[in-house]
Order: sequence, then structure tokens, then C-alpha cells
Amino acid sequence: NRYEEVVKLAEDFIKANPQSPNLASAQLLLARSQYSLGKWADAMANYRKVQASAKDKEVKEEALYYLAQASAAEAEALPEKSAERKKKMQETVQAIGDFAKEFPESKSLAETYLLRARLQVQLGKYAEASQDLEAARKADADNTMSEEIDYLQGFAEARRADELLADFKKADAEAAMARAGQIYSRLASGASPALAAEANLQIASLDLAARRFDEAMERLRAIPGKQELISQLEAKLAPLKAELAQMSSPSPAKLNQVQREQRKIEEVKARPDLSGQALLQMGQAYLQTRKYDEARLVFRQVSAYGGKDLSGPAEQQVILTYALQGRTGDADRLLAEYQKKYPEQKGIAGLVDYLVGRALLEDGETDKAIQRLQSAQEKASGERFADEIPRFIATAYQKAGK
Repeated sequence: NRYEEVVKLAEDFIKANPQSPNLASAQLLLARSQYSLGKWADAMANYRKVQASAKDKEVKEEALYYLAQASAAEAEALPEKSAERKKKMQETVQAIGDFAKEFPESKSLAETYLLRARLQVQLGKYAEASQDLEAARKADADNTMSEEIDYLQGFAEARRADELLADFKKADAEAAMARAGQIYSRLASGASPALAAEANLQIASLDLAARRFDEAMERLRAIPGKQELISQLEAKLAPLKAELAQMSSPSPAKLNQVQREQRKIEEVKARPDLSGQALLQMGQAYLQTRKYDEARLVFRQVSAYGGKDLSGPAEQQVILTYALQGRTGDADRLLAEYQKKYPEQKGIAGLVDYLVGRALLEDGETDKAIQRLQSAQEKASGERFADEIPRFIATAYQKAGK
């Protein structure tokens, strides 16, 4: 795992020997190491050079495979709702199609179909994702990836359920949630530590949606922290690496297996701590049961120790606990601090105005309520709660005798 050293040695060799017959091998080592370090753009640039210069079919296959993987990783690192992310994902979907056409007998075909299915789910293309998952199952002859395929199937069903609920198709949404729950329940007791943790987190989300708060809390408390999960994955990888070290010329399949397990560890390292996400959901459970003080305590813990990916959302939730309690002064003060810290986050201001406006309405302060609700209406275009605002404004006018 001394990838930084490999990068330096390979770069030095390439600079010193631009005409060497071993140039393609050096570029391949460089690209592999940059990929393992998560330097996606650099890895893609060198894999393209390998693809252009290599004559060996297996090397070309590896280059095209990791080009797709790096492209997907780069896309998923972009802001979630950005046009750039969507475009990059669409380009990666096309690149995976090119790989499947050029190497239809590849042993990496199941992984590439699974990758494309993951991107299709994020693009909201569930029918295409289902086709790719079915193709991945067929290509996975030795069933080494069955749990990963099942997890993504469950995730797709859960996302589809959210969309069905938004379209008021309650029966169809409940059926999709039930299918997702069945899949996650199998994975929660499976052999993969990372997938078991993810599955338990997803089951907890389903429990919260169904208002099964006690069951959700029990699952959320059992989610392992990032370091604990990494240790479990490293213990699983150790015998594979030991076996690889004893081979004079390891097969591409064995290399691929080790790299896949190593990639799982890197993915866990790169993602927010699952235990932090579990705490966020626990705070939501308290919020939904109107235990605002307990919710605020949990959200503050996440804000302080959850890292940069979770601290912002946790701070938003702290503000909402005050707004929902009707403590409008505290909500406004924290909102002003939040907007200075995160000036690009606009939606929270409209939501706070909406909640504070409702609280003021319940307290009988109709003029102030109308002012805050109208402010929310200006700021909340496109938000889910925006359609409810005119009804509360009308109620405020009615209470004021207007």
C-alpha cells in the first residue's frame, strides 16, 4: 500500500525514459497507484495514455474498466444536485456501455453493470437500473457480488417508494418499501460488514417512515463507527493479501478480488461516518416524536464531532428544533449565524420562516405570522412545503378578521 512511493518512482521513470519499451508498464503502475489514492483525474489521464499505447488486450481492458470506475467516483464527489454531476454520470453510463461492447467476455462485467445500475438509480432511471442489475446477476457466475447487487436493488426500491409517495401512490409505495425491507433484512445479517451496517441504517430509515420509533432506535444504536468498520474490513482483506503475496504471478481475477476489497475500505474511509448518520436519524426520531430538547442534544453532538459532511445538516436541524418549539428568537439568531457560515445554503431560510410563521400563528400574533409566511413564500420556491404556505397565510388573515 505504499502508493505515494510508486507514484514518485513511476513519474521519475517516465520523465527519464520517454522512449522506453517499458513506458506503458510504468504508466499502468502510475495509474493504478493514483486510483488507489483517490486521485481520480490523474488516474483517468494516465489510464487513457495506457489505453492508447498498450497492445495487450488485458491491459486495455483494465484501463477502460478503471476509467469508468474513476469517472463514477469523480461524478459522485460533485455537489449532489448540480448539473455538472448529472452530466458526468451520464457520460460514465455511456463509457460503461462502451466497455461492455468491447469486452463482452470480461470477468469484470458484473462489476461494471453494477456500477452503471448505481448511477442509473442516482439519475432516477429505475427501469434501466433494474435491467443492469439483472445483467449483473447473470454475469456474476460465482455469486461473489450477490450481496452488493441485492443492496442496490433494495436501495432502488426505497428511492422508488419515495417518488411514489410524492405522487400520492400510497399502495404502490408501501409495496416498494416492503420489498426494500425484505432485501435489507437479509443483508443486515450477511457476511459483508459494510453492507450489513448500510442495510441496518436503511432499515432504520424505513422504520422511521413507518413510525416504528423503538425499532429504529435499537438499530441506530448498533451502527458501528467508521474505525470499527474499517478494522472489520481490513481483517477480512488480510488473508487475501497474504495469499496474493505468496503468488509469483497472481492472476488478474485474484488481483481484481483484492482490489475490490481494498476499494470497499477506501469507500468507507471517503464516506461520512455511518454512526454519525445514525445519530442524525436518531435526532430525527426525537424530532418526529416532539422531543425537541433530546433531538437538539443529539444534533449538537453530530455538529461538534460528525465531520464537515454532517456538521452543516446537523446545525440546520438544531435551528429547526427551536423553530418547531416556537422559540423564534433562538431560531432567528442561529439562522443568521448559519447563513454567515454557509452562505450558499438558501433553503433553510425559507423553512425557518415557514415554521416560525406557523408558531406565531398558533400564538395569535397574526400580523407577524403573515410577514414571516410571506417571507417564506418568497424564499421557498420549489420546496416541498411551499404549497402549504398560502393556506396558513389565509388562516392568519381570517384570524385577524380580514
